[in-house]
Amino acid sequence: GVKLALQDLEKEGVSLNISVVDTEESSEVVGAKMDEYADSDVFIGPYDRDALQVAATYADDHDVPVISPWTPTIIPDSRSGNFIQAVPGLQTHADAAVRFTNRQYPEARYFLVATRENRDQGRMDIYRDVFNSVTSGEAVLEDLVVDKAALTPDSNALTNLYDTSLTHVFFMPYYLRSEEAFVNSFLRKVHAEHGAANVVIMGLPQWLSYSSIDPDYLENLKTNITAFQFVDNTDPDIREFNRRYYNRYGGA
Repeated sequence: GVKLALQDLEKEGVSLNISVVDTEESSEVVGAKMDEYADSDVFIGPYDRDALQVAATYADDHDVPVISPWTPTIIPDSRSGNFIQAVPGLQTHADAAVRFTNRQYPEARYFLVATRENRDQGRMDIYRDVFNSVTSGEAVLEDLVVDKAALTPDSNALTNLYDTSLTHVFFMPYYLRSEEAFVNSFLRKVHAEHGAANVVIMGLPQWLSYSSIDPDYLENLKTNITAFQFVDNTDPDIREFNRRYYNRYGGA
């Protein structure tokens, strides 16, 4: 994709010199290579978390842009704004989800779903901080901590949550393959018990690759999934780029 874009720029009279560098999966090598190519106008990559942190620090110290086009879960500290993350991280997804629900369901009851067995405090803090920032403290985000027993068919642990006069919004910051079973069990439980109450589920794009979730859950629970990126595939320029890419590399 970068090669095709560079060819287009060359046709427009933009001449670029590109160096491809092997980081050897080492943050130390990344730092040394960035010093070696200190005259560069922009750096693209690297991939690993520690190496990205080195690159983000270099971007701050040397006032040069660093573009991270791959890893969405990395949010290195950056003072200057020169670190550009092309694929949104969890904080960006949380911000989009909270802004959407705050706009669409301003009088809702909001829940942040956590598992008792594997509670990732870092993710919870991200959503809580974003929620408080977006709503300016005018809404309440309730913690909903559930365990495996609460999701069994004979459990009524979630029954008392629902009020037919309110919309119930569940934020679910889960994206790992190992978390698919929990996501599916929670959706099945809510689907079975919410009755006439209005329910909205806010999920993440990795759910699209989950194979066990019943499509009825996604539709009936008004599930909304944030996106990694917005690409208007109806745009003629994008369609032409996709066609060229496929013809050149045999993939999408």
